[in-house]
Amino acid sequence: MSKQDNIEKLSQTIAGLIDSGQRSLIREVLKSETINLAISLANTEAIVEAFQLAQQQVLLDSIAFGAVSEEALTSLALAKQAEFLSHINLAASTVQAETILGAIGGKSYKQIYETITSSTGLSVAQAETVLNTSMNVYSRSVNALMAKDMPKNTKYVYVGAIDDKTRDICLEMASAEELTREEIDSQFPGSFVDGGGFNCRHHWEIGTQDQFTHEPKEAKERLDA
Repeated sequence: MSKQDNIEKLSQTIAGLIDSGQRSLIREVLKSETINLAISLANTEAIVEAFQLAQQQVLLDSIAFGAVSEEALTSLALAKQAEFLSHINLAASTVQAETILGAIGGKSYKQIYETITSSTGLSVAQAETVLNTSMNVYSRSVNALMAKDMPKNTKYVYVGAIDDKTRDICLEMASAEELTREEIDSQFPGSFVDGGGFNCRHHWEIGTQDQFTHEPKEAKERLDA
């Protein structure tokens, strides 16, 4: 299974945990009808643990091509964990507020859940997108750390799926020949970490590895179509 396949599978699992936590919180708020200023999902600890395990899997799936200090990796992992925890705590606050408003309006549990998932950006699909983005940014950031002290003439290629979902900017980067980090930063600024943007499935990889997912010809054909 490829790194991206693993990221998507792990994201689905964590999104399911978040959805379960949100459902439980709706029921809890409907019973109490009180405001908790420090509200959180009951299974927050399990969600964060799953996120940490997913980060570890991303590291295991990464192709090492440069040295990275343990301190740098730890700082990066903690930064992404803090960002994610902030996201799920905000989700809990939103669920609480929408549940109370729904109860006041006479809505049922099902109606409240449907409102929350359809109108507030807290659906399973949207959670998967947030998680896919976070994990891929983490993966690309690890590559950026490895590339930091590599020789300036080291070449990289843009790898990942080339299909109907691929953005034009990703097709453009994938159709490029091998580029140095300086050339990448000049032609496609920010892409070494951000890729092609939100929910991007691609990353820059050292040119001597993972060539089987570098498809410049197909990317160029799609870009010119």
